[in-house]
Amino acid sequence: MSAAIHRYGPVKLQEWNVASATVIAKGDMLWNNSGEVKPASDFTWDTNLATTQASFVNLFVGIAVEPSPAGSTKPVSVDISPNSVWEYDQASATVVNGASVGPAKASGNALENQKVVGSIGTSSCGRVFQGGTSLTRVQCTFASAYSTAANNVNSVVG
Repeated sequence: MSAAIHRYGPVKLQEWNVASATVIAKGDMLWNNSGEVKPASDFTWDTNLATTQASFVNLFVGIAVEPSPAGSTKPVSVDISPNSVWEYDQASATVVNGASVGPAKASGNALENQKVVGSIGTSSCGRVFQGGTSLTRVQCTFASAYSTAANNVNSVVG
């Protein structure tokens, strides 16, 4: 598996706390666990992929732009911009611009940190930016639930 890569577009960084036992890699999709970010793989599985993704989207913060090793409690920078384009692994597929994506299912009952899969709107935290045929990597934009600039329904203020 290749690491996620920021391809282009403006980033909007927020600093988020990390628990000392949490390991984060650059490019991980992160969620808010009571004020601390965790990678998608630490999200609690619920019934099936679509249900788990839908719950994840409600707490989706953004993409880690720096790693956080075990034992570190230094806040980590997270890209919450809906305008930055990140490239992620996916199973070989033909995808169109604007298609909905969310974290893919890992073996067992867990989400992948750096792999996306097509999803339905309520289970998606991103959209395909540049589609194509038989792609194993796809460029996506993401919608943080913690950015008022994003189109995530959970980012509504008030």
